[in-house]
Amino acid sequence: MGNIRDLDIDEIRELIIKNPHDSFFKYSLQDLDIARNFIASYLPDEIVELLNLSTIKSSKDSFVDSKLKSHFIDMLFSVSLNNQEIYLYFLFEHKSSPEKDVPIQLLRYMTRIWEMIRQNTKGTKDKLPVIIPLVIYHGDRAWNIGLRLSDLLEHIPGVVKRHIPDYEYLLHDLSQLSEDEIKGNVKVQLFVEVLKAAFARDVMNEIYRILKLLRELDIIEPGSSYDNVVFLYLANTNDGFNFDKAAEIDSKLKTGKGDVIMSVAKKLIEKGKQEGWQEGRQEALIKTARKALMKGMDVDDVVELTELPKDEVLKLLVKVKN
Repeated sequence: MGNIRDLDIDEIRELIIKNPHDSFFKYSLQDLDIARNFIASYLPDEIVELLNLSTIKSSKDSFVDSKLKSHFIDMLFSVSLNNQEIYLYFLFEHKSSPEKDVPIQLLRYMTRIWEMIRQNTKGTKDKLPVIIPLVIYHGDRAWNIGLRLSDLLEHIPGVVKRHIPDYEYLLHDLSQLSEDEIKGNVKVQLFVEVLKAAFARDVMNEIYRILKLLRELDIIEPGSSYDNVVFLYLANTNDGFNFDKAAEIDSKLKTGKGDVIMSVAKKLIEKGKQEGWQEGRQEALIKTARKALMKGMDVDDVVELTELPKDEVLKLLVKVKN
C-alpha cells in the first residue's frame, strides 16, 4: 500500500470497510506528527532521551524495488540518535487480539528489513541499524502473553542460553489505559481514544471525549478529514456505535460534527445498496437496512437510501428493537 493519506475519502472508505483496523492504524501513523508524538509520549524516557525526533521519517520510500516492499514497511520509521549520524528504526505493529507468536512475526519482519537494507545498499554498509519493535494493542481484554522470544521456547538450560536468539518487544496495551493515562498531543490522544473505543463496551460514552478532541483538532488543523475516518472506523468495528446518538451528543456539545456523522452514515448505506445491486439479492439490501437501523439511522433515511418498502423497514425496526 502506498501512502493511504494520498487517497480520496471514497477510496479510504473502501479500505476501512475491507480492513478497518489496519487501514485506520496506517492512516493515523502515516501522519509523522502522530508517529513522532506517540514515540515521545509512550516510549521509556531513557530511550526518548537518546533520540532527535525532529529527524523522524517514514522508511517506506527507502526501499525502491517494488519486489522488496511488504506491508510492514508502511509502519517503519527511522530516527537519528542525538549528535550522531546513526539511526534507530521503529517498527510499529498493531494487534486487536493477543497473539502468542508475535515475537516470531516481528523477528521475521526485522530479518526481512535487514535483508532489504543489505540489498538496497549493495553491501556498502558494514553495520545494520537497530530496530525496536513496538506492539500497540487495543483488544477487549488485557494482553497476558510474554514479551520475549524466549517465552515461546522450551526450558533453556543456562549453558546454552548464550547460543539462543532472544529479544523483547515494547508493548503498549491501550485496553488498560485510564483516561488520565492517555498522553500526547491532541492527535495522539485522539488516535489512542479511537483505538480504545473500537472495543469499548459502551462506545457511545467514549464519543463525548472523541468529539471534544475532534473539536480541538479543528482549531489546529482546519479542514482535516480525520473526522470522516474516525466515524467510518467506529461504525465498522463496534456494533454499539449509533449514528443518531452520536449526532445527538454532537448537538449537545456543539462540536459541529453532526453533518459529518450523518454523511458517513448515508455513504455506508449507499455502499450497502450498491453491493445489493451487484449481488442481485434482496437479502443484501435487507441486511444493509438492518445494520443501518441498529446504528440508529432514521427509518425514512433507510427507506430513501435502500429503496425498500417502508412497511418492510418498519418490520425490521421492530425486530431490531426486540
